[in-house]
Amino acid sequence: MAASSLKTEQDKIVRKLSQSSISDKKENVNTGQKKGQTDFIARNKAAFVKPSYSITHRKINSATNKENVLSTRKSEGTASRPQLNPNPSNVSSTIKLNANTSGKLAKKRVPDKSDKVDILTGLADHNLIQIIEVILLYLSPVDLWNCRLVSTCWRDYTRNLFLAPGSREKLKKILKTRWFNGKHSRIELKLSGSQCYSNCQLNGRDCSCKPVCQYNNGSLVFLWGANRVKGYRKLNEQTPENIDHVFDRDQYQIKFSLAEGLNLETNLYLSSPVFMKPSKPVKTCRFRSHRIHLSENSMELCITSESGETRHVTPSTGIGRARRIDQLAASCGRLALLMESRVYVYSLEQLVDLNAEPADALLLIATRMNQSEVIFYKLFPDWLITVGRDYTITMFSYWKQSSCSKSEFFN
Repeated sequence: MAASSLKTEQDKIVRKLSQSSISDKKENVNTGQKKGQTDFIARNKAAFVKPSYSITHRKINSATNKENVLSTRKSEGTASRPQLNPNPSNVSSTIKLNANTSGKLAKKRVPDKSDKVDILTGLADHNLIQIIEVILLYLSPVDLWNCRLVSTCWRDYTRNLFLAPGSREKLKKILKTRWFNGKHSRIELKLSGSQCYSNCQLNGRDCSCKPVCQYNNGSLVFLWGANRVKGYRKLNEQTPENIDHVFDRDQYQIKFSLAEGLNLETNLYLSSPVFMKPSKPVKTCRFRSHRIHLSENSMELCITSESGETRHVTPSTGIGRARRIDQLAASCGRLALLMESRVYVYSLEQLVDLNAEPADALLLIATRMNQSEVIFYKLFPDWLITVGRDYTITMFSYWKQSSCSKSEFFN
């Protein structure tokens, strides 16, 4: 009897244990978590207190949640959600905290005494823009251009300097003085490796085709048709720098940046080609109230005043004899003439003056005696670009680069 009663008690105990294990499994299946794991959703719901104040207070307090989260994570090491403070009396203190944060409602940051700013930024903070213009006007053109590379603020200061009417007139006078004194830098670029677009070699004849080039958006564009560009680049009288660049595939066109000193642009992926327009030679221009055009024999310039009086002027070439004028281009009070495949630059103010000599108007002889004939040229307020038949590109810069010590009148 004792043995049978002991066996029944053991069976009851086993049955209870099995039932309890089955119930625990069901609870774990329903809750979706293992035994001993914390229910984060229930804990976060219990920790969160729904605020009873307005939406503006909630936005202000939400900006401080980032700091509260960082502090709770460091202290507790958990990702629990912080409790919002529904007390609207802390609104003023919350705004003070937002002054040092990057929230949407943060006020404009006031620089501390420990912040270090340069002299131009400090003057701009006190609205002393005129003093900034005076300081920048004392700089040379090369230093003024380099100021654009310091920071975005300095770039804006120099840009405003060029846009201000009074400062712009002073900069024009500086540029005019550099043209008269011959202070320029000379960049010479010689290229080779282009593919003839007329297929002269395939047809068994010597190639005498001219380079096809055009100015477009600050770049000089050439029709090329090959994947390799060879040549050299020379600044003033320095040692030439060799150029040897190979593209992944044949390039229909290649570009050279004028702002970077005729450097080859290699990032031409997905760039649209430039349509080469056939240009007609320009033979007339205007300066103030005068009209300048070519005479019938193309050896003289006809200058017509506002009253209708016309006088003929023979441009000086510096060699004693007159040359045939093929076309002209004017920019910012200067006139560039293409005469028998050579480029000469004159001052329109001196040409128009009745008392001035024609020889005094000559500013630059842009083509040297050993250079090939010029087939393309472009005149800017501070640049002059010429392209020869043998792919020789010459750029005269009167603003950014250092000046050349050698005069062009004796070359």
